[in-house]
Amino acid sequence: MIKNPANSGQALLLIVFTMATVLTITMSVVSRSISDVSVSTREEESLRAFSAAEAGVEDVLVSNLGVGQTLDEVVEVVDGEPNVTYSASVSGFPQSSNKYNYPVELAAGESATIWFKSHDEDGNLTCPCFTGSRVDVCFGKRDGSHITPAIEATLLYQNTSGGYETSRVVLDPNASRTPGSIDASGSCNINDGNEVRYRFSEELSFTSGSEFGLSSAERDNMIMMKLRFLYNTDTTQILGVDLSGGDIPSQGKKIESVGESGDSVRKVEVYELYPSLPSIFDTAIFSRSGGLTK
Repeated sequence: MIKNPANSGQALLLIVFTMATVLTITMSVVSRSISDVSVSTREEESLRAFSAAEAGVEDVLVSNLGVGQTLDEVVEVVDGEPNVTYSASVSGFPQSSNKYNYPVELAAGESATIWFKSHDEDGNLTCPCFTGSRVDVCFGKRDGSHITPAIEATLLYQNTSGGYETSRVVLDPNASRTPGSIDASGSCNINDGNEVRYRFSEELSFTSGSEFGLSSAERDNMIMMKLRFLYNTDTTQILGVDLSGGDIPSQGKKIESVGESGDSVRKVEVYELYPSLPSIFDTAIFSRSGGLTK
């Protein structure tokens, strides 16, 4: 049998090409498997870190930690080393500021309480208190694609005889919509560490002869102001205040919890506002005997 020299070595080349192809496919499969394992590991660590951060928040709430206190715990130990941990801390908010962006969006009929007095660890009202001259009320999202909201502002204070009184005004960018309301067609930005831009705003004064018309003694005994949204039936809206003449007292507790698992770190923030009466009581009628009439 006569061999063709031109075909010599073709079998070897075919074997080499086949091996190269098989090796490439094998490496691709191995690489994909390693990548999938790595992604799965990171996802698992991320979930474990997030769960640890949530556990830190729950632990703080159960332990009723006060402002300035911290809590550090090891959730899981592997080979004698901490594998999953969390670190939680409690602070008041806002801190040393006259500006305050309310942390929750509100629907029509819902209210935000702005406290002018501080709270002690037992929840009792105390001082330092805000005794300034005015407040800028800012509200509404800037996109302008929703029903224009209005604000009903109700101020609770003690009069010179020691009794409790309220004074109420309505802020409405469409002043003709609400007879007797105050035009709130301005706009404002509030930066309390997180800048928020508001579509509407109005300045309210506490001094004698102004919107609330308080004496100096009554301004020293302002307790809180409730800001209730009106008309925004299609969406929730944002709210903030900018005070003049002093800082706003703490409005509640801010819980920050950081969970760690492997290389993953997750942070959870929870705001615990000081309690106030539900919004339904904004329209309740009380008798002089102290009972709820309607």
